[in-house]
Amino acid sequence: GPAMTPAQAHQALALGVRVAQEEIARGLDLLACGEMGIGNTTPATAIIATFTGRAPLEITGPGTGLAAPAVRLKADVIVRSLVVNQPDPADGLDVLTKVGGFEIGAMAGAMLAAAAARVPVVVDGLIATSAALIAAALAPDARGYMISGHRSTEPGHNAALACLGLTP
Repeated sequence: GPAMTPAQAHQALALGVRVAQEEIARGLDLLACGEMGIGNTTPATAIIATFTGRAPLEITGPGTGLAAPAVRLKADVIVRSLVVNQPDPADGLDVLTKVGGFEIGAMAGAMLAAAAARVPVVVDGLIATSAALIAAALAPDARGYMISGHRSTEPGHNAALACLGLTP
């Protein structure tokens, strides 16, 4: 089933917005969003597959070091989540609700708040880039404030960067 309720997705976004707004009010002039990537490359890859239309097996990586059979299993889990939940790539909130993660929602909210305040955002890593896809789906003009920090070795990262039109 879905990763969260729509109300929970709104709460995750609102948390990110609130935290970013507080920091911007204190003088923040550059927001950097990154992550550890422990246990959340699966929802990030599901988000990336949804927005890019790429096959999960093609863009699923080892995360923190999975062997090839486990990567195939991870891709299968992503396929099942997409089949069961049918996230709508035209609706960023729907994607977050159905296959996202709370931390991804919070990062997307922070990115939206930064863009609204005309503060640039460094998007660093696979999970942060999946959050950027959510943010861009919710507010396409937010892309203009995003800067890619690096290119991950995770195969889905290139697809996500291309979808956002970002080059590290």
